[in-house]
This record gives sequence, structure tokens and C-alpha cells, in this order.
Amino acid sequence: AAIAVAASITVCGFIGKTLSGASMNPARSFGPALISGNLSDVWIYFLAPFLASVMAVLLTRIIQGPLKPEEKEAARGEKVH
Repeated sequence: AAIAVAASITVCGFIGKTLSGASMNPARSFGPALISGNLSDVWIYFLAPFLASVMAVLLTRIIQGPLKPEEKEAARGEKVH
């Protein structure tokens, strides 16, 4: 797992360097931007996680299909008979 984590951080660093300075932590980007008053590029750190989560849900639904009735009941906490 350590090699996979290190590889993903390295790839994100190479790709993100030109786009955002390779900042992968919104707090590390927002704090200095707030203090400096330069908030023009901070929007991506709020929008990207939201869009990625929506895309992940949609992709999961496409791959796995719609929920079965018993899965819906389990998600709501209802007792499955």
C-alpha cells in the first residue's frame, strides 16, 4: 500500500505542479490565499471534491446498476426479512 500511495502522490505532484503548484490539501491552499487576499484560484479546491464525489456515485451506479429493494431497506436502516 505504501508504494501505491507514494506513486499516486508523485503522479499528482507531476500533473498538479503546473496547474496549482501541486497543492493537494485545500487547507494548505486556502489559508495562504486568504491571508494574501488572492482568492481567484481557490474555487477549484471546493468544487473539485464535490464534482468528483458526484462522478463517483454516477460511475458506481452505471457499473453496479440500480439498488435492489433489500439494499434500499438496509440503507434506510429498516429490518430486512
